[in-house]
Amino acid sequence: MAIDLRYQKVNETATTVTYRFGSPHHMDQEVVINKTDSGDRVVSGPNNQLTVIVVGRALSRFEETGAWPGGGGYQA
Repeated sequence: MAIDLRYQKVNETATTVTYRFGSPHHMDQEVVINKTDSGDRVVSGPNNQLTVIVVGRALSRFEETGAWPGGGGYQA
C-alpha cells in the first residue's frame, strides 16, 4: 500500500499550529499541535498513523529551521 500524504498549515497562534492533511486531492483531516508542551504535542486530531507522520515531519522541520513549515509531503 502506497502513501502519498500532503499537509498544509492553516492556522498558527502563540500556542498552537494547525495542519490540514490527506491525499493531494482530498485533504480532509486536521491536527492541532501544541507548540509549548513537548510532552503532549497533539491537542486534537485523528488518532492514526498519518497524524503521527504529519506531526513528526512538522516538528522535525521546526527543530531544523526554528519556524513551523507552511506545508510538506511524505511518500512511501
